[in-house]
Amino acid sequence: MDIIRAYRTGAFEKHPDRGGTNEGFVAWGKAVEAALEFFDAQSEASVS
Repeated sequence: MDIIRAYRTGAFEKHPDRGGTNEGFVAWGKAVEAALEFFDAQSEASVS
């Protein structure tokens, strides 16, 4: 949940309509996606 909350906050700040850039917005989305994948993998590893 913290990652999703951080994504929303960052996306709002980095959105081109709010003064950010397209590149920054896309990079932010990719970084959040990587973080979610990392924590999903960690979660799966701890269950096994």
